[in-house]
Amino acid sequence: MLLNILFNALSLDIDQLFGEELQSMGISAAWTARSWVLKNTAELKPLLHVWNIQYAQHSPAPPPLDSCDFARLYTNIETTDMHAQIMELVVCIFALPQHSNHAGIKVWQTKPAVWLCQNQMPATDQARSGTGHGGKYMIFDIHTIDVWLSFLLANMYVRFGDQTRRQIQGTPMGTNCASHLANCYLTMYELSFIMRLAALYLDVAFAFLRTVLYQIACAFLLTARYIDDLASISNPYLHHLLYIDQHFQHARITGIYPRTLLVTSVDSGDSINYMDVSIQREAGSVSQLTTVLYDKRECPGCSSSNIPMPAPTSAQQQSMASSPVSTTGCAE
Repeated sequence: MLLNILFNALSLDIDQLFGEELQSMGISAAWTARSWVLKNTAELKPLLHVWNIQYAQHSPAPPPLDSCDFARLYTNIETTDMHAQIMELVVCIFALPQHSNHAGIKVWQTKPAVWLCQNQMPATDQARSGTGHGGKYMIFDIHTIDVWLSFLLANMYVRFGDQTRRQIQGTPMGTNCASHLANCYLTMYELSFIMRLAALYLDVAFAFLRTVLYQIACAFLLTARYIDDLASISNPYLHHLLYIDQHFQHARITGIYPRTLLVTSVDSGDSINYMDVSIQREAGSVSQLTTVLYDKRECPGCSSSNIPMPAPTSAQQQSMASSPVSTTGCAE
């Protein structure tokens, strides 16, 4: 639980990381200081509003829309790479200007997290945790986060019946912080992509690329991801830069995600279904966008009644009743 709360607290600063890189490229509108992460589909509305207000009037046709899916995300992530990317993101957050004097962060069960200066850090490891008016608490610095994360990723277990197996690739979906781990992992790749664009933009040796770098950065402003579901509005570069081994402009500009992740195209066109909404052209408009509710179960061939579900045998029923699948996740 405390690790979940820690990731929630750290995520509050991730938007700033993206904003600072984009600002160095001259992209400084308030709405651009955001990561690609969505907490829910309601957070799509501000992006659609930006399109409708700032872009739609210049678009003579409906914008191309794309949605992609990370197939088997939780099991395709390499554990060592997950650790490296998450820790790199943690270091970036601790390096932000407002945390320059902070050595750690105190995370409570029921109270907001508090950043601590060096003179507020406990002298011993035993004093880093305890119970107070906010319930259990833990004080994390970069080293402690590294230790907890390393232990977590090295001790992922799944029990099937009377067998217990350690998962050495990815993370079990049932782990209570699995979505945080996946989000942080993908976010660092996305941030690294923006950082590479910004570094090239600021390098005088590549001044001739500034126009295209600026265009690419702007094209990804209307990109959103809810864990393993990716969506983008009017981005001609998306499929050319999905993977880090994809090159653009004679290999000077590289893509986003590692090939170990299988990113598949789900939907594209002037309307797409994304999670529980359908993004489509607003009635009476050429290029403005709106959303309507979407239920995947109503799609042809997707109804639960069309999916044959064999009844479990008596032995399987007994096994499921006596030994339910369980996973061990974040330490309390």
